[in-house]
Amino acid sequence: MESPARTSLVGRDAEMQRLAEAFALSAGGQRAVVVSGEAGIGKSRLVTDFLSTIGDAAVVTVGSCYESQDIAPFVPIRQILRQLPAAVGAEEWDAAIAPVARTLAGLLPVGLGAGLEPDLSPARVHEAVDLVFEELSATRPLVVVIEDLHWVDTSTLGLLGAILRYRTSGRRFLILTYRTDDVPRGHPLRGFLHDVDRGRLATRIELTPLPRDAVAQMAVEGRGRMAEARELDRLIERSDGIPFFIEELLGLADGQLADSLRDVVLARYDRMSEGTKRVLRVLAIGESIDHRVLAGVADELGIPGDAFEDALREAASGGIITVADEAYRFRHALSREAVADEILPGEKDRLHAAYAKRLDFAADPSVASEAARHWLAAHEPALAFDAYLAALDDARATFGFRAQSAILERLVELWPLVPDADARSGLTRARAVIAAAEAADRGGLTSRIRPLLDIAESLLGPDDARGRGELLLLTHSQAVSSGRVTETIAAGLEALDLLAAFEDAAAIAARARVHGNLGGLPSEAFADGAAHAARARAFAAQLGDSDLEAYVRSSLAVDAIEAGDERVPLDLRDFVRSTSFVSPEAELRLTLNTVDGLHRVGRFAEAAELGRNGVARAEELQHGRTWGTLISGNLADSLAAVGALDDARPFAERTLGLAPALDFAAYGLRQLVRLEVLADRLDHAASLLDVHADLVRHPELSEEETRGLRIARAELAVARGEQDVAWDELRPLSDDLSNDFPASEAMYPLFAACEIAAARRAAGARVDEAVGLAHEALAIMPPTPRTARWRAVTDAYAAPTADNWSRAVDAADHASVHRWMLAPVILHHAAALAADGERAPARAAAERALGVARSIGAARDVRRARELQARLTGGGSRGGLLTPRERDVLLLLREGLTNRQIGARLYMSPKTASVHVTALLRKLEVSSRTEAAVRAGSLLDDPAGE
Repeated sequence: MESPARTSLVGRDAEMQRLAEAFALSAGGQRAVVVSGEAGIGKSRLVTDFLSTIGDAAVVTVGSCYESQDIAPFVPIRQILRQLPAAVGAEEWDAAIAPVARTLAGLLPVGLGAGLEPDLSPARVHEAVDLVFEELSATRPLVVVIEDLHWVDTSTLGLLGAILRYRTSGRRFLILTYRTDDVPRGHPLRGFLHDVDRGRLATRIELTPLPRDAVAQMAVEGRGRMAEARELDRLIERSDGIPFFIEELLGLADGQLADSLRDVVLARYDRMSEGTKRVLRVLAIGESIDHRVLAGVADELGIPGDAFEDALREAASGGIITVADEAYRFRHALSREAVADEILPGEKDRLHAAYAKRLDFAADPSVASEAARHWLAAHEPALAFDAYLAALDDARATFGFRAQSAILERLVELWPLVPDADARSGLTRARAVIAAAEAADRGGLTSRIRPLLDIAESLLGPDDARGRGELLLLTHSQAVSSGRVTETIAAGLEALDLLAAFEDAAAIAARARVHGNLGGLPSEAFADGAAHAARARAFAAQLGDSDLEAYVRSSLAVDAIEAGDERVPLDLRDFVRSTSFVSPEAELRLTLNTVDGLHRVGRFAEAAELGRNGVARAEELQHGRTWGTLISGNLADSLAAVGALDDARPFAERTLGLAPALDFAAYGLRQLVRLEVLADRLDHAASLLDVHADLVRHPELSEEETRGLRIARAELAVARGEQDVAWDELRPLSDDLSNDFPASEAMYPLFAACEIAAARRAAGARVDEAVGLAHEALAIMPPTPRTARWRAVTDAYAAPTADNWSRAVDAADHASVHRWMLAPVILHHAAALAADGERAPARAAAERALGVARSIGAARDVRRARELQARLTGGGSRGGLLTPRERDVLLLLREGLTNRQIGARLYMSPKTASVHVTALLRKLEVSSRTEAAVRAGSLLDDPAGE
């Protein structure tokens, strides 16, 4: 074996340039790059060489994921947080960490954190880490590298997804690497990468095998001479162009061959002394090992200190291991894996036991899961059980709910092997499974909840009333979230019966929540709701817990809000303003629900005011990226409803871009589409839907947001003159309106159906179906004055007389009706007056519509009002009355195209093209396509149509 054939980085100039460009762009805000490729392709080498070009121009911190720590939460993030104090200096670190020290106490080294903040969530941890990164990158670049994401824990994956979405200020550059051949179908990283690509959150760099000229260059550097053609062919054939294998092959003496790539990888190992080989086998059991831990393991195994250090020195000089930050690791994972395969079974048991003894998880809880793995491999299930319990405490301290669920499942598997498992854990096996299901629920692992509950039910003893009660609590909670009323009632009542004998605070709080959920059900679904509502209030008062009272009040408000009771959300607003909450999340959650409730009953101005205050409060409490973003979605909706369209847009954009939940992102998208339609930017509205097509079609999107996006697409299609497309989008909602469509949202399909009816009537098409759907929506609304206003609007669209439109205008011109809906109603009234020969009143109505549209910034309705004014005053030409889509159709008519050809050119059906042609003939007052084509020349040049 020759000296290490470490060559310079070759064949990666383009990739280095892309990294440099992305880093330069980070001066204007966060940028991220994901580097991928198969094992040995040179991901770490590329990143290391790039970092060397930065020098002191940035603070650089590196975290790694490890195969052995796949369930320990936030492994690479902990490494980074531990490096940062030394990297930036104590003063700068203290200033950055102080505001979030309690939030991140579980992730910080012992002594650097404070007591844990109450009622934390993973999202809050994500936001806190992001705030630290933002503060530290305010004045100079911060480079955060996380390697080997194919071994990432799910808690870290969630945090990275959040940070990439936040795109907050600061000069931050993230580099993430992963091994493509270790990400099979179903791997959690696949979903993360899909979201990264969908949201364009990072630049992707995939490394491929080196071309022949690059291999030749490596051969020159490794051997000091040009490789002969046959020698080069052999090198490429044996290495497949993988840089790591090329280097190892070049490290062999001239003429030396290896039977397999594994032998190539082991060639360096085979040349080491026996003492060094032994230490390398010790190191191969771990991954990146701190010097003190490794020295302790060597001591456990009886390896003398001098011999241990000599072995490490030989391994480092031989190019097998690297030394950084007082830790040792193999230069490449492939080398570690190959050496690990050399360890005999008995030796492996001793090595794992030695590691387990030296990993002091009492002093450093983050190593508990690794200690458990070692005890398990050493066939010591009881000791592994204890270590997993410590790992569970650590996961709870870091709010890694997915990690908690995974650890609990491993404890459940070990239970039969540990005779006193109940005493050690303070749980029964069944209760441990229930706890795993609860953690899965809080961690968003919905597919695991039901299987875990089924297992728990099979394990519960006949006398374990508390255990069965807790199981039913989770079943009840799942039913509430899914809207399964029958199961909500059945599971809730049984849980209450089982927990009635328990008077501890946790049991009383659980009963209060169940009573609140039952009390909030519609009276027609559950006649005893009022009694349960009273019990919920009594329990909340008994505990004196403002956070619990917030939950109860919010639960009880649901049915009343759907019934249109304005007093209930107004009372919630007053409660939010006057109450001191223990948990910031409880306060902000109730604020969000109250803004939503005010909006649903038509108190848009109050909703907008509370929403603005809520966003500011979230920022003040350092929950801006999470709860501030969620509240922004509702705020945007309410701002649009009061006519502040321009003010609504940034909040809708924030919700789409930053929302930590899928449904809220979709909520932001449908609002933006509507805002673009009102702004008459139809192509941009369509492009939003195209760019976010994966979100629109996401299988986990709720029914409510799926329906909302249908309505948004229908509104866009109507604006483009595509009535058939619009109706195809809206028609499926007819079934929903007769089932579980929320009454407080019924005005959206109602108004969309009304506008479709008006467009179809203008085109000479049938309107009964669209009018029928509007009446179906009206039928589910509660009997309130607000519903009476919507009835007046619907009547006008169904029977468009001037008198009906006059009543509709009066009804729509009210604070409880969305302001952006008023101008279209006034325009219909003006058109009806004009049709009756009342031109002066019609002109006055058109002027009023123009004023309303201008006041809210609805460019679409400004254009429509001006077109109508032009027709009423006799000014301009009929070309100015054409919609953009009708002008496109007229242009193709002039070319002599058939309806089928027009449809193909404009991506619409022949039937839709026919509707457009009929509307054109009517507007132009001509009787044939030929006449329309003749008149097209002057009309299409008419500036009034621009």
